[in-house]
Amino acid sequence: MLNKYQNKKVAVFGLARTGLSVINAMLNYKAVVYGWDDNEQQILKARATYPQCDFIHPSLYNWNEIDQLILSPGIDSKTHWIAQCAKRKIKSDIELFLEALTPQQKIIGITGTNGKSTTTSLIGHILEFAGKKVAVGGNIGIPVYNLNIHAEIYVIEISSAHLELSEKIKVDIAVLLNITPDHIDTHGCMENYIALKSKLINDSEIAVIGCDNNITAKIFDKFPGNKIPVSAVNHAILNAIDNAKINLISNAENIAATYAVSKLFDIDDDTFIDGVKSFTGLKYRNEILGKVNNVLFVNDSKATNAASSEKAILSYSNIYWIVGGKSKVEGIEPLNTYFSQIRKAFLIGESTETFANTLKDRVDFIKCGSLENAFELAFQDASDSKEEVTILFSPACASFDQWKDFEERGAAFSKMFENLKY
Repeated sequence: MLNKYQNKKVAVFGLARTGLSVINAMLNYKAVVYGWDDNEQQILKARATYPQCDFIHPSLYNWNEIDQLILSPGIDSKTHWIAQCAKRKIKSDIELFLEALTPQQKIIGITGTNGKSTTTSLIGHILEFAGKKVAVGGNIGIPVYNLNIHAEIYVIEISSAHLELSEKIKVDIAVLLNITPDHIDTHGCMENYIALKSKLINDSEIAVIGCDNNITAKIFDKFPGNKIPVSAVNHAILNAIDNAKINLISNAENIAATYAVSKLFDIDDDTFIDGVKSFTGLKYRNEILGKVNNVLFVNDSKATNAASSEKAILSYSNIYWIVGGKSKVEGIEPLNTYFSQIRKAFLIGESTETFANTLKDRVDFIKCGSLENAFELAFQDASDSKEEVTILFSPACASFDQWKDFEERGAAFSKMFENLKY
């Protein structure tokens, strides 16, 4: 393990789940650990949990003696004041974790703009279903330092934030699903975002690359290393799966990529198909909550951009669409091809006026302000229909204008549905 950190001075900035997991690991490695956060409440909680860690302001560190700074993902490694103090001593928790693994332990890293959480979870599920000793974590919500250190295979979701913090992430199998405009305000331009996502495949033993997306198809063509193309178009394995618990249309790319990875572990088709059929999917990702009379309710709160919402919209017809939040650069204009499937849109959040302009004279809409108002109005309208209809909550936006994250937003929608049922 990382014995090289014994008696070394390690600073950890960001004291949520990831930061606390790093503090715990570094203390176990007998390092001298310093912790800090911009949020005073986080510092108080961390101090209570790890009294042996030094919680002093980084301005008081002797930075010449600090051997490593571990930043939590989401902290800008170029502009944040802590990065200016540390200079070149920054690593991510994932980069540090991978250093600790043995050559016998295999690492699968998954990135892309959309579908990476589902694909990460599905790969882990299939490998476990096939009898492998697997641990699944990373950006999916479980810090890597909270994973079983004795796993044979690690399936890790890696975000652009992790990649930006890491000088090098070396994995055995890299999965690059797709790249569409996202986080451009953070990364400066599309070129930077593409370069970050491409970092994962550059040092991989083998790269599994989605080719149904124009950008990643070009990356595949130019990539000089070992590579496997993935396309969901007319994929035979998709036609062989029936009675799945997840939507096969919106998950086609995820399944195709997982299939390519499964073949690298010699998993036969029957095992793969049975594994997919037993997979229940992720909360808030095209999640079918249930039906009230003629109205189906779908929670797709995890859709934080237009390309992600596209998968859900393609899965249904007669849609009453609850959409909006903190819009990405492209808004919902890329979805104009599918506007004919939208019976009515219910606009919420900061993006309301922008989306109203996009939908004007193309889709009937109403400005609702809050998710609660949109839910009530959508159900009223949908209940008046004589047809089978779907209320689809697929925001195509980040949640930060009204919510802490997409999970809090998704939980609120699910609670509204449960209250409606009873």
